[in-house]
Amino acid sequence: MFKIFRREKTKRPQLFLALDIGTEFVKALVCESEGNIALVRGVGKKRQKLGDMQSGAVMDIASVIQNCSEAIEQATRQADGYPTEVIMGIAGELVKGMTSRTAYVRKEPDTKIDLSELKNIIHKVQWKSFEETRSQLAYETLRRSCISARSKPLLRNSNSISSRSRRNRMLWRDALKARKQAN
Repeated sequence: MFKIFRREKTKRPQLFLALDIGTEFVKALVCESEGNIALVRGVGKKRQKLGDMQSGAVMDIASVIQNCSEAIEQATRQADGYPTEVIMGIAGELVKGMTSRTAYVRKEPDTKIDLSELKNIIHKVQWKSFEETRSQLAYETLRRSCISARSKPLLRNSNSISSRSRRNRMLWRDALKARKQAN
């Protein structure tokens, strides 16, 4: 009877923002999620100024933030909506990506998982992934430092060199142990 006073509930589309902060451009896409498909609803692009980024590293954070804001504003204006989630990418020679795979075996796999057990599992998996990543980075960093140290002339009778080589041997040993444990 009073249907004219009731507002129909309209389902608003689920929008997300994909933001790519590159050395030359900041690019923004506002997309609508429909199952496994993303429909692009808005596009924004802003060129970085010469001193904003260099080799993937941020040199002027205020300017990069301003560029991001302008690209996002363009995309949201086109999409006629504001995203609620963000996917962001930033790359360069100072960024390193790693992938690790971790498995956790429960003591009682037939029982239902409660919240405290789930938190414990997530904590253990995160810690194991962190340790694997740390040992891999230590191994790679140490390998690079040992290679560069071999190419430099060594000064004899220097305490810093002997302590550095002791430290390198210890790091190598730790990295190799971690690598054996991971395999």
